[in-house]
Amino acid sequence: MPETIADLRPFAQRLRDSGEFRVYERFHPRRDWPTESSAATRRAVLVDSETTGLNSDRDAVIQLAICPFEYTPDGVIVRAEPCQTWMEDPGRPLDPKITRLTGLTDADLVGQRIDDAAVNALVDPAVLVIAHNAAFDRPFLEKRLPLFAEKNWGCSLKDVPWEAEDMTTRKLEWLVERLCGKFYQAHDATEDCEVLVELLATRLLSDGRPALAALLENARQPRVRLWATGSLFDSKDTLKDRGYQFNRGTGQAGNGWYRDLSKADLADELEWLKPNAYGGQDGTVQLTELLPTTRFSSRIMNSPMVPMRLP
Repeated sequence: MPETIADLRPFAQRLRDSGEFRVYERFHPRRDWPTESSAATRRAVLVDSETTGLNSDRDAVIQLAICPFEYTPDGVIVRAEPCQTWMEDPGRPLDPKITRLTGLTDADLVGQRIDDAAVNALVDPAVLVIAHNAAFDRPFLEKRLPLFAEKNWGCSLKDVPWEAEDMTTRKLEWLVERLCGKFYQAHDATEDCEVLVELLATRLLSDGRPALAALLENARQPRVRLWATGSLFDSKDTLKDRGYQFNRGTGQAGNGWYRDLSKADLADELEWLKPNAYGGQDGTVQLTELLPTTRFSSRIMNSPMVPMRLP
């Protein structure tokens, strides 16, 4: 009779306990979520997409997975529904690199189309949409399914302080291995979504909170996009090291360095900018308010910008 997972776990534990081996268990979606909670629950959806490339202006979604779940205000997941997945024919052959990355082929996609009505029925009741790299997924999904533009978004890549957990990378596979002790088939939208539920339900080693609680705390913070308008050319490497990104003429902002940060950190950032990016001279930066409905969206590049003098 073949050995079951339960039969093999004691051997895996012996290997772990030896200190000479690191043993991971294959991920299987959890179905034993608590069904009752004393607190009112809220509904969110996890999303993951596979695309024909990295540019949302010219590339297209070829696979979309959505996993709805319910959580308490303090970030405890009490129920997760099975993931639903759709594929879509982009109308052109896939780049071989995309096939190698995702495992999807032209034959898998021919004649396929995302069910807009089914997606809207899942997403409409949700108060929050979460992706592991929302800055990638949101522009693609807003372009394909307009309902996503109306939703508040959070990002498990950026809104959880993984550095406090001594994580050297924020790749989903790494986080799941180190925090959950699981391995899975990465770059499949369905498994990426299902494993993200497990990760967000896992309690952080630093403070014992579920990862979702940390995400919610950060996602709720008022934020701005700070543009270092007119910064010195020689400061470009310093800005990059600080976490600034360069915009090459997208939207009304034009070329320039920007960084997203909480409003609570704005005063300190302005103090840092003056000596490090403006040579200690007076200057004017630009601010764009980041709302949960525009954060991670390419639409933010066309949002109003307000000038502010450096202190």
